[in-house]
Amino acid sequence: MTYPSDVAEWPSVELTAICRTPGCPAENIPFTGLYYENPEPPIYRGQCGQCGQPIETLLGDSDGQQISGPTRAS
Repeated sequence: MTYPSDVAEWPSVELTAICRTPGCPAENIPFTGLYYENPEPPIYRGQCGQCGQPIETLLGDSDGQQISGPTRAS
């Protein structure tokens, strides 16, 4: 796929991110946001705004299915 130069035109989806970093002020608190597709895996990525660590749990809002993370079904 060829991506447009403007990131706002990239395919996107609304996901819920959950930081699992022990001791983070946002640990286990769900945050919903718009995630843009990346040209290389992982397709959807997030970073915690509190601790700066990568988000390993991204959930689809409509069905709650895990999109990324260590327990993602293949």
